[in-house]
Amino acid sequence: MEFTEKNTNKMLKKIMEIVEVDSFHITLNESENVDLDKIKWELSSKFYFDNLKEVDNFKEGLSQLFEKHFGDVNVETFNQKNIM
Repeated sequence: MEFTEKNTNKMLKKIMEIVEVDSFHITLNESENVDLDKIKWELSSKFYFDNLKEVDNFKEGLSQLFEKHFGDVNVETFNQKNIM
């Protein structure tokens, strides 16, 4: 790849879209109706995604996985930010 201004601008734009997420919090919604503490799972690490659409797709995949085994869940990100 030749380093032209156009290519450099494209690369910078892609880098600026990268999203970092510290963790994903999954909460079982049914636990809100019970006198127990909410049932929660946390996936902690440094997760990096090319853009917000990939974050949303990952959250949707987590939601589908947990709902398949446990029922209705809510998936939230913790400390989500662009790296630049």
